Amino acid sequence: MSVPVNSRFAGFRHTIGDASNPTNALVVDANSLALHVCSGADINTDWNVSADTNPALYVHSETTPATDYLKLYHDATNAYVDAVGANLILAVAGTSEVTLAAASMSPTTSDGSALGTTALMWGDLFLASGGVVNFNNGDVTLTHAANTLTVAGGTMVYDGNITVSDDILLGIGTGNTARFSWDTTDANANAMLLQLPAGGAVDVPVLAIGQSIESVDLGIYNGTTVPTIAVFGTGATTTGPIIDFHKSRGTIAAPTVLTTGDDLGSIQAYGAVAAGEYVQAGQIRFDMAGTIATTRGPGTITFLTATDAAPSVLTQAMIISAAQKVTIASGESTGDFKLNLTLTAGADGVGAAAEQLTSGGGAAQCTWAAAGSLKQFKNILNLRTDAQEALQRILSTPVYDFRYKSQRESSEHITSTGDVDTIYTGLMSDEAPWAMHHNGRILNPINALGYTVLGFQAMAERISHLESKLAALGS
Repeated sequence: MSVPVNSRFAGFRHTIGDASNPTNALVVDANSLALHVCSGADINTDWNVSADTNPALYVHSETTPATDYLKLYHDATNAYVDAVGANLILAVAGTSEVTLAAASMSPTTSDGSALGTTALMWGDLFLASGGVVNFNNGDVTLTHAANTLTVAGGTMVYDGNITVSDDILLGIGTGNTARFSWDTTDANANAMLLQLPAGGAVDVPVLAIGQSIESVDLGIYNGTTVPTIAVFGTGATTTGPIIDFHKSRGTIAAPTVLTTGDDLGSIQAYGAVAAGEYVQAGQIRFDMAGTIATTRGPGTITFLTATDAAPSVLTQAMIISAAQKVTIASGESTGDFKLNLTLTAGADGVGAAAEQLTSGGGAAQCTWAAAGSLKQFKNILNLRTDAQEALQRILSTPVYDFRYKSQRESSEHITSTGDVDTIYTGLMSDEAPWAMHHNGRILNPINALGYTVLGFQAMAERISHLESKLAALGS
């Protein structure tokens, strides 16, 4: 049978409600349900607190007991520790560690306590939207607002790996002006993307690489609207910026020797020819060539263009060999071209006086040959006295009007002036071998002049003979 508790029953009592586990209890007055701990001088103090609905413990201060106290109680749902008129301080072994004030919880000593340990860690930390994490009294802050976490006031250093999930943008600039992402939209070709602004106004699509180029008004890309890669070189040096290709067999850590013909790197250009279709239009390719050995790495540079056909075929247009020789693909060209040839002095240079540049034959260099007209440059073999025979050769040689063939019209290499439009009047080498040299293919201007002089001599001889006959008839 329950017995109502009143002031008569307040105090220490032995409970018998649980027959299997009777224990002692501190019973409070049924009207106030409060137990006050105070000094004897304060027993008549008006605590000025409302009656509690659940048992409560009040621990009063000695100086202002009615307004400065600790209250421990339970409201049938939660347990409370209420520091009234002061802060709540948690101490360990007599040393204050954590202070709970009306608007904050802080370590009692700055930088004196850690939230969790290396062995005992918190599971989660929740902050309200708009919450700010301050470091060094606001020197660096983390601020959250509308799904955005902002780091402000300093430099962020991360000593470890940072992983960004697939298809997540790593934005740089206000409003993610430039963005990095690992894009998996194309399941067959996941790609690392660098996205730049459209440009034309303030934000331009330029990737600039250089030293100390930040915070400098370059003023050279204002209004740029096409993606541009700019490499800057500075300093008191004679060298400029470099784009490197490094190719080996094996691995990066253990590179092995290449094989002749291996590509070292390429610069390639593609153009859109239909919806979603790109075709390679050109390429500059670097290759290894020749004998490869320590300190010896011969190479070639090949220029390729796509043919004007369907489908286009990437075709070699020009190659620069390891011997520094340039080979240009054969074929007809349109337009006017000008070649400036600068020759240096020396055995293989401009030659000496009274010399001319002469073919050295198939697959051989041109040489400087003597072609001077002075007698001192020549070994005389004999004096020609067959003027009539020379005249007969001249008179028996057909003379034609002709145009030179173009490369398209001939399967052979064309030796001509290069002018396929002008009508020429001249000889055919196979019908006038006496006026040719270099295996009968090239006009010999010395022979042509010599035979012409012999022809005039023969004509003069005939005229003189006819004049003598006419004189005899007249007498």
